[in-house]
Amino acid sequence: MTKKFRKLLHVAGYFALALALLLAPAMPAFATSPTNINAQTPVGPYPTAVGSGALTISSTAADTTNGNSTVLSGHEVLCATNSSGSTAYTITINSVADQYGRTSDITAYSIALNTTACFSFLGGVTGWKQSDGTVHFQGSNALILFTVYYVLR
Repeated sequence: MTKKFRKLLHVAGYFALALALLLAPAMPAFATSPTNINAQTPVGPYPTAVGSGALTISSTAADTTNGNSTVLSGHEVLCATNSSGSTAYTITINSVADQYGRTSDITAYSIALNTTACFSFLGGVTGWKQSDGTVHFQGSNALILFTVYYVLR
């Protein structure tokens, strides 16, 4: 390897490092797509028949590697249950800039053991709906169980 070629590789390495540092703030918190959680519609108020399992709502463990998301239409309520019997864990709900450029993430919101916290998007999705039509959220531990309710008005 010639001296000139080694110098070229050295410069290329610095260029790659500078490019990575420049682009790092624009990278999302998770390198892959968040794991989607489908919203569920509770039965009621006047069902004709309620069969076995018709009232069951399931929860999904937080994906601590990729984060989670759900399609956001303005009919959703996001609930997070801390199923741990001994430790408080946290959730984060990511906001996006609204028409005025404001953001307001809900960051590291602590949920006590064996309790549930809910956030309603019924009043609007401005500032929460990502460019892909979803809201992104994370749990600090897989013992956080997410449930997304679709509420008809």
